Amino acid sequence: AAKQLLAAVSGHSNKTCCSHNSYFYPSVVAYAIGLLMANAAVYLMNMGQPALLYLVPMTVGTLSFLGWRRKELAMLWEGPKIIRTADVLLYGPEYEGIPQDEDTAQGDKANANQHASNLVT
Repeated sequence: AAKQLLAAVSGHSNKTCCSHNSYFYPSVVAYAIGLLMANAAVYLMNMGQPALLYLVPMTVGTLSFLGWRRKELAMLWEGPKIIRTADVLLYGPEYEGIPQDEDTAQGDKANANQHASNLVT
């Protein structure tokens, strides 16, 4: 799940580079707010604070909320289709939770390739 969230933060899952539906800009704003919160905590408590304690909930929370609101949360969790296709090609269809049949269990890659081509189309 972490790689999918990272891909979403980097703007990889966007259909266009500068789309108004981007996850990148809200994530940058959430990161900046989290960084300000971390600095305020250091100032107020006069002791060091782990910055990730503030950064992670702000960025992941923002991505989760936007994905839920846009009804794209499942897509964010599963990741880009091209990554899933590559995983099936490299590791076989059982990587996606597809039960193995006898051909796949014997190492037959034809089923994996067929499944991967079905994912692409």
